[in-house]
Amino acid sequence: MKSGSVAKRYAAALLQVAKSENKVSDYLSELERVVAMERDSRELQSFLASPVVKSGAKKAFFKAVAEKLQLSPMMLNFIYVLLDHDHGDDLGLVYFLYRDMADEILGQIRVAVTSAAPLGAQEEKLKSLLAARFKQKILIVTKVDPEVLGGLTIQVKDLVFDGSLRRELERVKAAIVLKAVA
Repeated sequence: MKSGSVAKRYAAALLQVAKSENKVSDYLSELERVVAMERDSRELQSFLASPVVKSGAKKAFFKAVAEKLQLSPMMLNFIYVLLDHDHGDDLGLVYFLYRDMADEILGQIRVAVTSAAPLGAQEEKLKSLLAARFKQKILIVTKVDPEVLGGLTIQVKDLVFDGSLRRELERVKAAIVLKAVA
């Protein structure tokens, strides 16, 4: 990665095109598929980051997988531009920046929820509560972590609400230690 500001310019340019074509959500989905493929393959990550591999070989790879990934000609050309300018390894960062800008335009917010067990039916209730609180469409990404013990941690952008049993036990332990020292 050469620069976050460069990735931001690429993401903003893609968003500008997406807005003009009314395809903000479509391009977000396409980028998600490309980044998921890259994330799942260390070999692909190395291939894209390698200065030894010429952009032509990288373009040939993306041309070969474009149909499988259901990439539009515009998205394929966007990836080609990144590769031509030696920014293929910035694709993940471009995706995250584009996703954040697209979410804002689409009026949605991503929320990471960690719980000790799957939320089940509680997920829809939580989504409704969060939608009322933030007045936006909520996209919940859940994670099960038995170390939470009980309760939830909820992350909305930079805000973290920690209502986990693990955190509460840590608070109690700290209070006991402070009392013992005093």
